[in-house]
Amino acid sequence: MSTPEQQETQAALALQELLAGRIPPAEMTSALTGEVKACVDALIEALHADGVQAVRKAFLALAKDRPWLMRLASQQPPGQAETTPQGPEIFPLKALLQKELPPVKWAIPGILPEGLTLLCGKPKMGKSWLVLGFALGIACGGYVLGKVNVEQGYVLYLSLEDNERRLQRRARQVLQDMQVTPDALYLTLSWPRLDRGGIEHLETWLKDHPDTRLVVVDTWTKIAPRVQGQKRTQYEEDYDALTPLKEIADKYSVSILAVTHLRKMGASDVLDEISGTTGMTGAVDGFLVLKRERGQQMATLHVIGRDIEEEQALALTFDQVTATWTLEGKADEVQMKHLTKERQAIIDVLKGYPQGLSAQAVAGKLDKNLNTVRTILRKMVYEGMITSKQGIFTFEDQSLSGSDDSAGEHLSDI
Repeated sequence: MSTPEQQETQAALALQELLAGRIPPAEMTSALTGEVKACVDALIEALHADGVQAVRKAFLALAKDRPWLMRLASQQPPGQAETTPQGPEIFPLKALLQKELPPVKWAIPGILPEGLTLLCGKPKMGKSWLVLGFALGIACGGYVLGKVNVEQGYVLYLSLEDNERRLQRRARQVLQDMQVTPDALYLTLSWPRLDRGGIEHLETWLKDHPDTRLVVVDTWTKIAPRVQGQKRTQYEEDYDALTPLKEIADKYSVSILAVTHLRKMGASDVLDEISGTTGMTGAVDGFLVLKRERGQQMATLHVIGRDIEEEQALALTFDQVTATWTLEGKADEVQMKHLTKERQAIIDVLKGYPQGLSAQAVAGKLDKNLNTVRTILRKMVYEGMITSKQGIFTFEDQSLSGSDDSAGEHLSDI
């Protein structure tokens, strides 16, 4: 049987836990009785239902007629002396330069370092297939994207927009080319929001699995804290929402990859296309931005981050049968190589039709997208590789070695 003093201490600790947004452990609440227990139970229910802001609002309402609640919540636990908040650590530059620091850990070398990274892309562009491939590759050890060697480790995959049937089908499709099913990949279809125990659950997992190399959150909006409704800017809301996740990534030196969307409107800077304010871009360590034309197999993965020495754009291709992404190389080099092949194919077609062909006819002969072919034809006319008159394109051998006097002529006809 607990003494009144012990019960008061447990009540104070339980209230302080609840006001911090945490569920108090059972040993803290089991001995509570009477009105104190009723108040604590009501606050626990509020936390489960609507989060920490609801707890604080309910606490103030209860404390209005119960001043002893306020006293309990501010009570210092016995044996714990009053302490002055610890100030920031200040150190000289020389000490920093002499310090031996561990190197950055990479979940995927050159692409995904430790810390918090956002994977951004428009809906239905293959983001979930990409992160599933990442998760399986790291859990197995071996290769990711067909070419990048990764170190094996535990992976926690929060697949929060799937059900068991869909996730099972996807996993089987990706695994058909793999020889083993990894034991180190763990999945969940639900997770509490960060302000309702999500951070505490994640930290428990990382403590229990110290060899974890990757945590995937698909998608970020499923675990993001609810808007608090205070007089705060959207920038503050976005920044503060992501901060606890970044702190966990830094504390455990793990890569956390959170999936989110791009805006519908394009922009010259890919970071300006990310849904949300600059608070999101400022709070995280890096970005993977996946972009491709709908229906096309080729995509570009923009890799940007604080630990990425040089921003890069990588060319990826998607295999519809195995549902896997493969790294082809740097986007500009692959595009140039691909474009050269397409130009040669156009020239080969036009050689067979001295009278010339329309853009639509060329696209039909090549079984290619009309808009894509028309764009290439415009460039080829501008560079003097072919000629165009009244929308008819012709190839003449002398155009390869002749002058550029007619370059750009008749572009309006295309």
